[in-house]
Amino acid sequence: MWCVAATHDIGFERDQRNNGFTHKIDPAIDGEREYVNGTLSGTGLVVQRDHVTPADPLTTAKTATGGEFHSDGRILVLVLRNTTSN
Repeated sequence: MWCVAATHDIGFERDQRNNGFTHKIDPAIDGEREYVNGTLSGTGLVVQRDHVTPADPLTTAKTATGGEFHSDGRILVLVLRNTTSN
């Protein structure tokens, strides 16, 4: 089983932790979740798909650099077809 997280990089910003530069993510993170859903589903390898909402979903938070992001809190679960030969 694999767990994966994804964000859509939209630029660069000052890293408040060390005054360097880092990537800036799209604060509407659900869009990237659905992009991954559509892209992987388009391969024909997805055999099951569901969105799960945890009991205490995270709907807004701050990034390590102080930016905010927001979500509906749902987690995408995809089951992929096994393509390995025995």
